[in-house]
Amino acid sequence: MPADNLRQRGVQIVRPIVYGNTARMLTAEDRALLKPPPDHTHRWTVALRSAASHATNGENEGDQIGGKDDMSYFIKRVTFKLHESIENPSRVVDKPPFETSATGWGEFEIQIRVAFTSECNEKPITLLHLLKLHAYPVVKSIQEDPHLPLPPPIQSWQYDEIVFTDPQDNLVNLFVNHPPTPLPPPSLGAGISRPIPWHLALPKSIIGDTRNVSGEGIGNQRAVPGFHNQLAKEEGERLKAAVTEIKTMIEKTRNTLEQKEKELALLRSRA
Repeated sequence: MPADNLRQRGVQIVRPIVYGNTARMLTAEDRALLKPPPDHTHRWTVALRSAASHATNGENEGDQIGGKDDMSYFIKRVTFKLHESIENPSRVVDKPPFETSATGWGEFEIQIRVAFTSECNEKPITLLHLLKLHAYPVVKSIQEDPHLPLPPPIQSWQYDEIVFTDPQDNLVNLFVNHPPTPLPPPSLGAGISRPIPWHLALPKSIIGDTRNVSGEGIGNQRAVPGFHNQLAKEEGERLKAAVTEIKTMIEKTRNTLEQKEKELALLRSRA
C-alpha cells in the first residue's frame, strides 16, 4: 500500500456543516417572472453549506446562513431528492453552491445525499430535512400581539458535523491545507452576551425583541444568521434530555403493559 494511503488510527477530521432551507411567499413579480402553478404560494431554496457564515448583523433579509467556506475540495456532488410532484425531483449539484430552488405550497421531507471526492475514499452519506414554508410559532405570536412586525423569510437549518475517522495520510494533508473558519464564540460583543440563530422554535429570534430567550438584552437586533459552539452544545443537551424522557416513557409503558398482561392472565385463569 502506498505510504500516502496509510490510515492514521485514532484520528478524526471534523467539518461543521448546516443544511436546511429558506422560504418566502411569492410576490407578484415572482409570479410574472417564474410563472409558477396558481396554487403555489412560496419560493424556497434547500442547501448544504459550511457552518460558518459571512460577517453580518442579521438585519438584512438577504443575509445568508452558512456558506463562508468552500467545501468542493472534499464534496464531489450533492443530490437533492424532492417530492415527486416537483419538476425534476432528483436534482444533482456537482459544484458549489450546493443548493437548489423551487416553488410550491406544501412541506415534505427532502433527502440530501452527499458524495465525497475520490481522495476521501469514503462512502456517501444521507441527510434528511423537513422543508419548512410556514412560521407557525411566529404567526401565533403575531396573532397574540398585532404590534409585532411581520417576520422575514423562513430560515430552517440544522447544524451537523461530517466526521472522517481514521483518515488516510493524503486526506489529512488535504484538510490541513483547507482549515475551516472557526465558529464564533458565545459572545459577539457589547450588549450581546449570547447570540441566537434564526429558528422557528424561537419566534423572538426571528422577529426581533428587546430580550432573547434567556432574558438578556439585545436591543431590537435580530438574531445572527449563524451557528456557534455553544449552540451545538445546547442542542446536544436538549437531545440527551429528549432521549432520557423517551426512555422513561418507554419504561413506563412497558411496566403498564406487563401489569395489564398479568391482570389478563389472572382473568383467564378464573374463567
